[in-house]
Amino acid sequence: MSDAPLQHEDHAPDAVPRLPLAERHACFLLYPITGLGWSLTAGLTLGALADAQQAPDGQDSPAGGRWIPAAALATIVDVRRDRPVWEPGTLKPGPGLLPYVRRLFGECEPRQPAVADQSAAGPRPAPLGRVLRLTESARKLIQGECLAYSRETPKDERRPRKLGLLLAPAARARIARRVPDFAAESLTVDILGIHWIAFRTGYGFLMAEVRFASAEGGGLDPYLIVEGLCSLSRINRLAWHRADRGVLQDAPIFSFGSLVRGLVGRGGASGQPERVFTATWLQLRAASDQADLRRLLTQLARHDTDDYRTPELIPGRVSLNPFTNIAHCFALEGCATATDLSAYAPDPAPEFFEQYLSVTYRRHYLPIFLLAWHEFYFLLHATDRAGVWPEPGEEADAIARRQDTREAVTRFILCFRYSNVSRIGLHNEVSRALREALGLDRMLTDLDRDAVQIDAYLSRVAAAQAADLAGRHARRFHWASVIGGAGIGWLIGFTIVKEILEIQPVQHILHLPQDLIPLAAAGVAAITAVLIGIGGPRLDIQAETRMSPARTKVFVSYSHKDRRLFDEIKTMLAPAERAGVLDLWDDTRITPGAKWHAEITAALATTKVAVLLVSPNFLASRFIANHELPPLLAAAEAGGATVFWVYLSACLHQHTEIASYQCAHNPAKPLDQLDRPKRQAAISAICASLIQLAGNQGNG
Repeated sequence: MSDAPLQHEDHAPDAVPRLPLAERHACFLLYPITGLGWSLTAGLTLGALADAQQAPDGQDSPAGGRWIPAAALATIVDVRRDRPVWEPGTLKPGPGLLPYVRRLFGECEPRQPAVADQSAAGPRPAPLGRVLRLTESARKLIQGECLAYSRETPKDERRPRKLGLLLAPAARARIARRVPDFAAESLTVDILGIHWIAFRTGYGFLMAEVRFASAEGGGLDPYLIVEGLCSLSRINRLAWHRADRGVLQDAPIFSFGSLVRGLVGRGGASGQPERVFTATWLQLRAASDQADLRRLLTQLARHDTDDYRTPELIPGRVSLNPFTNIAHCFALEGCATATDLSAYAPDPAPEFFEQYLSVTYRRHYLPIFLLAWHEFYFLLHATDRAGVWPEPGEEADAIARRQDTREAVTRFILCFRYSNVSRIGLHNEVSRALREALGLDRMLTDLDRDAVQIDAYLSRVAAAQAADLAGRHARRFHWASVIGGAGIGWLIGFTIVKEILEIQPVQHILHLPQDLIPLAAAGVAAITAVLIGIGGPRLDIQAETRMSPARTKVFVSYSHKDRRLFDEIKTMLAPAERAGVLDLWDDTRITPGAKWHAEITAALATTKVAVLLVSPNFLASRFIANHELPPLLAAAEAGGATVFWVYLSACLHQHTEIASYQCAHNPAKPLDQLDRPKRQAAISAICASLIQLAGNQGNG
């Protein structure tokens, strides 16, 4: 499905394809927003938009941009101030989508049959997504219509304004090469609607549907759509036009993003868009060259103009052609779809194609696109939060933050990540194609792997700090006990010796004056205290503070010539490794440029279970025989590790030390002698035993 990264000749600069006119088209621009929370601001009014535009800092504020014409601004201030901007809405998700997808985008819940016991119906699931749409007044505002007028209002001010996209000189030059008869300096932009979609994760999108038009009307050259879309998704300049295409005198120049973001009010200050995703559909009535059509869809999906000389095959682009007259293109920046109706001319096209935009694209594909882009945006921010560089003493806080991130990812997977999104197979293929273009599975896998490694590192640091703290406490307790014991010994010795020396027969024998008895008793007691301290319990400080490496790893020893079977076993263990059940180590974890011998030695020292993939290649390897097997077998003899060997192919293992250990499966059936289904079943059983063994070793 994905285009291979092959080298191809660039399109020649003088090769100017002329595609048939786009009979109909629609472009959807999605602005990711954060910082607005889960509770959407449905109470925002037109007056708030007017206040934001009239504020001195309007140019810099997220609701600024000065995009409201002066006449409309005066109408808002006079009579439309309290009109709301947003109201509850829906994307009207199609019936082919599965229920949990439809609920995300404002599907009305079906009426439940009456039941005698309401508790039997169970609680309704909490909504995971919400949708708002523009009110009629706000829609008129963005479409340039007059909000209100009286008989005294001049007719010219009653006419709707047109939104014009001012084309840069470079864009006009590119268009001149492609569309020589187009000489205008702007394209008309019709805004058909804007929706605000928010998810429980705190991320959301402002989705604007637009259509481009030229002064001549009718069908539009597809390259004009390319230029218009590329401009709107990047740097653009817009202004309101009169019906006769003249720029209004009081009309400011603004960007499309300032208009869209301005509709969420000042509360969107932290919701600046980070990337504009786009989805474009166009309908062609005449036949087109397939290579030129692929290039057009690539330009629309990737936001490329003719300045980008793209090869025929592009890494990262995913194409899907379910029918000969429907083509999809998916990329990281967006997606594009074309329907070709030339086969039906001059007869009417089937109803499916006539309703493709309203039924298939808007109601089925857009929700699918939103799900994928929401996951991309969430994983992007989760990966950003996952990065840690804790200062000394902050490891515990870093572990807590990492745990919060992992819990958020787990909740996301449970609530928003679906293998299938529709009852229709083609819809699921579209979902998988976009997920592949965005790299969502790879992003999640990398996030999980990095999380396990970072958590293991932080846990080791925290454990070392805890051991060091325990050692300091032990040393303090030891010296306190020594000093206390010596003090008690001195007191007891002083008392006993003094009592003995005060006995008359002893005084007569020693001829000790009465005033020297306390001094003599104190001296003897001091000697006794020293003897007690010297003879007391020893504290081996080095033994207390020295941390022998913990055996936690499952070390896989194999020959590179057996890489195919090794990969099958590692693939089977991937879910357990990703879940943190196994800390699997093999030489693929050695980073380029690292001291590989030192890394293998360190891994061997921490091995809990040694997995030996035994074959003639394995037994013939000098490195395995000299460097890997001896420490592993020695650890097994000492009880520090367990040998778990797998019989890949027939060999003379009975003449080696391995023969004294139990094989992980029936040695009468080496894995390479089994057909694929039986081999996969055997590998599954072997891996299950390995996971159980590693868990028991860890518990022990």
